[in-house]
Amino acid sequence: MAEPTVTVGNERVVIDLGMGRTLAIPSQSVFQTRIVVLTLVSNDALTSRVAAELLGCTAAHVRTLCRKLADKGAEALLDKRRGQKQDYRITP
Repeated sequence: MAEPTVTVGNERVVIDLGMGRTLAIPSQSVFQTRIVVLTLVSNDALTSRVAAELLGCTAAHVRTLCRKLADKGAEALLDKRRGQKQDYRITP
């Protein structure tokens, strides 16, 4: 099976799965894009290098994210920094 081709546009990310099948994800859905791309990497349908270019990180980080997704599910990919105080901010 050939590796899917990924096209990033202004409105959507299109993953061509071959045999006339495509998957289109709205560009605003960053979380959904991450999960789909990491699932493709986990199932050996996409290389971590291609996924890293698409997600804007390193191939090593893609492998780490794949392990987290497999171990703890999609919740593990959520940003954990929400609600934390920023120590570097100075209040008047």
